[in-house]
Amino acid sequence: MKTLTSFFLLAVSLLLPGKLFSQSGSGTEIWFQHDDYVDIDGDTIPEFVPDMLTRWEHPDQWTRALSNTESYSIHENLFKRDGARQGMGAKFLRLLRDYFGNLDTLSLYRDYLRLILPVLHAHGIKLHLHTVGSKGDFVPWEMYGTSNGTDTIRYPRDTSGLRLVLNTLQLINSVCDSLFTDGYRVTQVKLQSVLSGIWQRGLQNNVYCALEYMKAVQERYPTMEFYLGDALLQRRDFNRTKNWRDAYTALRTTMLNDPRGYTHLNLRGLRIEFDKRWADSLQFENAQGWRELADSGAFNLVKSFGWKAGLEHNNPFADDEWEYEAIVLRTAQKSRELNLNWDFAVLHSDEAGGEGHGYPYAVIPENRAPNEPPTFSSVLNKLYDFYHLTTNVKGDFSTPEKFELYQNYPNPFNPSTRIGFKVQGSGFVSLKVYDLLGREVATLVNENLQAGSYEVTFDASGLASGTYFYRLQAGEFTKTKRLMVLR
Repeated sequence: MKTLTSFFLLAVSLLLPGKLFSQSGSGTEIWFQHDDYVDIDGDTIPEFVPDMLTRWEHPDQWTRALSNTESYSIHENLFKRDGARQGMGAKFLRLLRDYFGNLDTLSLYRDYLRLILPVLHAHGIKLHLHTVGSKGDFVPWEMYGTSNGTDTIRYPRDTSGLRLVLNTLQLINSVCDSLFTDGYRVTQVKLQSVLSGIWQRGLQNNVYCALEYMKAVQERYPTMEFYLGDALLQRRDFNRTKNWRDAYTALRTTMLNDPRGYTHLNLRGLRIEFDKRWADSLQFENAQGWRELADSGAFNLVKSFGWKAGLEHNNPFADDEWEYEAIVLRTAQKSRELNLNWDFAVLHSDEAGGEGHGYPYAVIPENRAPNEPPTFSSVLNKLYDFYHLTTNVKGDFSTPEKFELYQNYPNPFNPSTRIGFKVQGSGFVSLKVYDLLGREVATLVNENLQAGSYEVTFDASGLASGTYFYRLQAGEFTKTKRLMVLR
């Protein structure tokens, strides 16, 4: 069992460079959102891996990334012990007990917060509570309207979802008060997917629910600031006739004119995202979301309301970490080409590597070698550099024309699998297999090859079950994919 002491907290504070509790200077702020599920063993089944306990035990590895981060989002569903995503909170508790010992639930939560909060405080990072609800239990009122437009709004405030968020805020702030004397605590709440499963009731229903939710939280915390995610507005109505501009207009109009009273709400901005399930770069470049933001003026409309507009790098569904990094950077570049000048950009830890892949834990974030896969920290730093440096960060979204590495088949496998790759141009090519610690376990190709398509068989009879990486290197081209041995 690992015990935290006041000496540890002091050491962390002295170790990390401090700053005031907001970053100064121009440019897009970088917000870091810790999410929940990643597939870390390649079996396509998401495991629960809280970012803090797997990576923040050694905050010195995150020094630059934390210094580049303005706001950090704590996921409120960590503190929900059943219901959400097949018991996400219950899995979190099991992991906490593995780390801190067999303590009671409240003690585990407090030890977890005592581990992460001093790191955030030392870097002056604002605390942001990320709320993702599940169906009606999260909504502190009954729905406005039905599918045929009948008004049935009521306000049963005592619901499990609202209690969860209020109790989470109270827990985090109480730990902050016990650690710090400068008033450091949660200052922002981001609402997303609060109406998951019932958004078919229509755009106006979602607007009312968002505003009522903010009003309920602000009654307890008068200075709390709020940001809305697009998923809350569902971007389009149930019949998909509405676009983002319609959603933003309905939200603003209701805030200003509805007799229920919403003009006092501290709504500060919107976190804008759109589906990036794009199979190729052509779909990416011509995605409808870009047109709605730029051509219809939805982005400028948000700014005209005095709200901040932030780009949420969400769900890129990349094949590997390299492609994930390229898509994140190309998304930022595409925004610049369309004159979408974001106030902030949000990077999600659970999207790292795409398709739920987790980044390799053997790679130290700040010290990865040129041919090692990008870490979440390194992508975050590149995104910061893109917005703050005058030169563009190198990153090509398109698949390299001369080489390709394909996913092995079958996968998982026992004992052998086939790996295909393509070479267009003669040169030295290597294809090697590594374990999770970065140790080479097999060399499949290590020779000069002519242009063409190739396939090799990998026999893993001598390896234990688990996840491995295979990496193709040819000149400046490098690509890595995962495979899984299953006995």
